[in-house]
Amino acid sequence: RRRMSQFLQRHKFPTAELSVIDLSSVISPSSDQSFDSSLTTIAHQIKEACLNTGFFIIVNHGISKQLLERMWKFSRDFFELPLEIKKKLKHSQNRGYFTLGEENLNPDVQPIGDFKEGLDIGREIPEGDPEHGLPFRHSNRWPEEDVLPQFKEAMLQLFNEFTHLGRTLLKAFSLALGEKVDFLDGKTELPMTLLRLLRYPTSSEPITEERLGCGAHTDYGCFTMLAQDSDGLQIFQKNEGSESTFSSENETKKAHPISDKYAPSEGRWVTVPAPADGLVVNIGDMMARATNLVFQSTLHRVVNFNSKDRYSTVFFFEPSFDAIIEVLPQFVDESGGRPKLFEPIKAGDHLWEMYVSTYNHD
Repeated sequence: RRRMSQFLQRHKFPTAELSVIDLSSVISPSSDQSFDSSLTTIAHQIKEACLNTGFFIIVNHGISKQLLERMWKFSRDFFELPLEIKKKLKHSQNRGYFTLGEENLNPDVQPIGDFKEGLDIGREIPEGDPEHGLPFRHSNRWPEEDVLPQFKEAMLQLFNEFTHLGRTLLKAFSLALGEKVDFLDGKTELPMTLLRLLRYPTSSEPITEERLGCGAHTDYGCFTMLAQDSDGLQIFQKNEGSESTFSSENETKKAHPISDKYAPSEGRWVTVPAPADGLVVNIGDMMARATNLVFQSTLHRVVNFNSKDRYSTVFFFEPSFDAIIEVLPQFVDESGGRPKLFEPIKAGDHLWEMYVSTYNHD
């Protein structure tokens, strides 16, 4: 029998203290030498964040304020469309529109799914391309131009800007792993990148863990970049001598069952701030696997306590479908108490497993 959840209250969740990393020196470097030196410094900052929460904030990231403002306008315009128009873009293969409850990121806890709606936009692949039609590589589903003029153009511009920024971060992540600067380029030649627009409606009902905006989960791939117009994102920080915020030992883990293997068994939920000009970055399961869980793929969820709808835009930078993700040798010490925890896995297989476990279709 399902145990009734307690009501969640905003004031009970402290604010997370996340590292803020300034990218200006690699976005607009004065020279190649300056870029290399700055990238090394940023890689060290990223490594420290990944050893801690797996979350950090980037500022001066190169995506213009004007483009982000355009993004928010188009996002609101899209979600204000009549439901019957949005449903014509039916979600499949990580492309298209999904309605309230269609995605369920914590099916063991949430009986009716996440309280959010969204639009997924993937890398554009022409129909004649050999990749087209393969898993996660189908055509995007766009609203008609006369319904939302310039929407497609704006989203593709945003997609390209996030991709460019992601390529810079990949270099820093490669160094943070102790590898050569181009190491992750080899894992992301044909990346399963995904741009996701989201609307979290405000709720007139008390909020419980059985109906969150987004259920507790880890991200599946390499890393994620997030823009948000208000707070609501929470992360599960492992305990460091402090008491868990949970009142029962049965509540220490309420997460997607596959995500559980990457998460600490006990901790507390803390709220991530919504920086006006910054993006929140977090790593996913593939990075955690490669580092033998030395880097944290942290559980997170969304709880919209606000009196208005919450909008966010997410960019998932995932490996190529066929990329093999294996534990790097520098993160294994068999005699020192850190045995290898994972066998090699194809990135696409893990993403597919997570996909079919969170959607009510194909």
